[in-house]
Amino acid sequence: MTGPKTYTIPAAWLTPLPADYKIPFWRWILLPASAWMLHRNGGQWVGGEFSIRSSDVHFARKGLIKTGKPAEWSIPFARIHSIGSKKGIASEIIEIHHTDGKTKIMSVRAEEFIELLRASVSMGRSVANQDASRP
Repeated sequence: MTGPKTYTIPAAWLTPLPADYKIPFWRWILLPASAWMLHRNGGQWVGGEFSIRSSDVHFARKGLIKTGKPAEWSIPFARIHSIGSKKGIASEIIEIHHTDGKTKIMSVRAEEFIELLRASVSMGRSVANQDASRP
């Protein structure tokens, strides 16, 4: 017996820094490239897998690095407003705009996945709207 189809790509999630976080001075001295990337991105990238499931998108962290951030999370389609993307030199940034803000995912060769994600979110929202309108 098989469950619903899941589409997965290797990806990285941008874990945002707290609004009041200041990059320590010692990091600028000892690890300038790392400090610059934290400053430029407003967070750090955590590797894992990004999936489209039957009613949500899901991220699961992979690897041994412990960041103190959740190991996995999901966002139901009904809470997603829009999907944006930005093409980089070697990767794409997927921006998920949802009720709690914006989530960024980075992957490579993800154009087909992004189109599938947009279609899944659109279809998932219309199903949720139909269910909500039923008596």
